[in-house]
Amino acid sequence: MLIVKRFIDNIEAIREHPGLHVQPVTPEALYNHLSSLTWGAMLSTDTLSFGDFTNARQEANRACGWESRACGPHIEMREKEIPDEKIIENLLDVEIKMWQILDQWQRENLSSKEKV
Repeated sequence: MLIVKRFIDNIEAIREHPGLHVQPVTPEALYNHLSSLTWGAMLSTDTLSFGDFTNARQEANRACGWESRACGPHIEMREKEIPDEKIIENLLDVEIKMWQILDQWQRENLSSKEKV
């Protein structure tokens, strides 16, 4: 079982001090860092599937008002000429939303397994 609060706490720590976690502090570097965290979680859990992670990211993008693109929402944000600092904030918001969605799905999966 993934302890989602730890991932969200880590994302909030990135928000507080991005330079301690990502270098250079750019939307692209941040997106790559967050993607690496997600891949690590995907490989280490049996309570969520690869599809769950993909669908949660898509749902989080849409919930935050962004298209779901394979290359990440920061591309759309750049096209809209949003400043890097705001793109970074938006990426962190999307990532937290994704983890909240995954947490809900994980709880539902575990609850349904307990009923069987």
